[in-house]
Amino acid sequence: MKTIKKISISLSIILLTLLVSRVNAQQAFNGIWTLKERTMIAGPDYANAIPKLINVSCTADSISFSRTSIGQGTDVTTSQTVSINSKPTMFHTAGNRKANTVIVLTADKNGFTETTVYSKENSDNEPEFQTTEIWLLSADSKLTIDRKFQSLVNPEDKWEVKGVFEKQ
Repeated sequence: MKTIKKISISLSIILLTLLVSRVNAQQAFNGIWTLKERTMIAGPDYANAIPKLINVSCTADSISFSRTSIGQGTDVTTSQTVSINSKPTMFHTAGNRKANTVIVLTADKNGFTETTVYSKENSDNEPEFQTTEIWLLSADSKLTIDRKFQSLVNPEDKWEVKGVFEKQ
């Protein structure tokens, strides 16, 4: 009986340690990030291809984003909260598109991949395009986001942009 109790206590300590380290690693993303460097890797150069400002807030099981991008005449800010680790999150965009987003953390918790599939306007069940963002924190505390766009209707319609952000 004492052995089972010791094992149970040991497992509880391990799980708590893993949870705390996961949250602490995610906390490094918290804050307001400003775009400092932008590089088009492939495809047409869209001014709004990557946000110029991102406000991030992490919890143990979700990440909230507020992204400000260049719009037509005025900046556009979008906000959403997404579950972490393969739990899909569905929301509707201002443009009447259904979006399904999945975030998967890297093994070292210094990054994650966010994949979103968007429907056609006013047609929730017809996927039109996908974006994939790979977020990585560097040793010097800079955030690099590699964002890829791929049309699911026209395979030639794709682009990629990389941005380097600094925390304010």
